[in-house]
Amino acid sequence: MESCFCQLWAALSDDYPHIVFYSIWQLPTEALVRKKVYLDALERGVTLHFACEDLKASSIDELEDIELLVCIGIIAYKEQDISLIRQSINMLA
Repeated sequence: MESCFCQLWAALSDDYPHIVFYSIWQLPTEALVRKKVYLDALERGVTLHFACEDLKASSIDELEDIELLVCIGIIAYKEQDISLIRQSINMLA
């Protein structure tokens, strides 16, 4: 699965100031991998943009909002309980 995101990792390592996603649903599905993307973006000063949702994230607060939307979508799709949201949000702290 890691190879699916080789262009994302390349963009992060090439120090582009902005990376544009079509949607938040293009982020990695695994929470720990998403966290690594978020942290790498923060460390490098990269702003992540999500076109369909008309959102951007360049701070920890904005990234937590993105992660909250991802978790809500996962819960809605899988009909899981709210603890997944809390767990994922606390993971960013």
